[in-house]
Amino acid sequence: VKGSGVEALAAVRESPVDCVIVRNPLPDMGAQKLIQEFARDDALRELPLIMLGRRPVRRSNGAGPVNLRNAGSLEELRGELDAVLRPAALAQAPAGGSAPDGGPGDAEVLAGKRVLVVDDDLRNIFALTSLLERYKMDVRYAENGKAAIETLKASPDMDIVLMDVMMPEMDGYDTMRAIRSIDRLRRLPIVALTARAMRGDREKCMEAGASDYIPKPVVPEQLLALLRVWFKP
Repeated sequence: VKGSGVEALAAVRESPVDCVIVRNPLPDMGAQKLIQEFARDDALRELPLIMLGRRPVRRSNGAGPVNLRNAGSLEELRGELDAVLRPAALAQAPAGGSAPDGGPGDAEVLAGKRVLVVDDDLRNIFALTSLLERYKMDVRYAENGKAAIETLKASPDMDIVLMDVMMPEMDGYDTMRAIRSIDRLRRLPIVALTARAMRGDREKCMEAGASDYIPKPVVPEQLLALLRVWFKP
């Protein structure tokens, strides 16, 4: 995960990847500038470039050939990734028997559990959803705090929430406080996810209503181990 177009270009030129997902707009360059950089580089021209945003991006006439795709939602992103990723890479995903760390019984512990992923970045939602669905969890998502609260009000059977802390407008702290103000959601497990990982973050999350805490970027084995603790019979 890179934060700018310059960083993304440097990363894909240093090490091979199968696909590039770009959240549009980028902070340092326009979409057409990035497309032109891909088109000029023989090694990048055929590399799938998925522009993730509300509005589709079309290459300008002078950009040259480039493998450009668009995704405006999580479902569209899944479809594009299914279309471009090599079958060998897809086949590496575990079928659901054991966790990546080899822990026994993950399928039995996690299967059927209902989890709400709250994050304003569809890339993070996709990564978490893909991981959890390997273990047959029922995953739903919300892209902001307001949508998360509405989902929880409409879905009283949710088992756990994975809550991104750093979101615009209504951040994770305010969202957790609002959730805890609803009587039937006071005891709902909420795991706070934060990329800051600064001293005092855990305490701040707990004070806002979190049941547990995990830093970002999320390590799959760590998250699965935490979920096993919460769902342990």
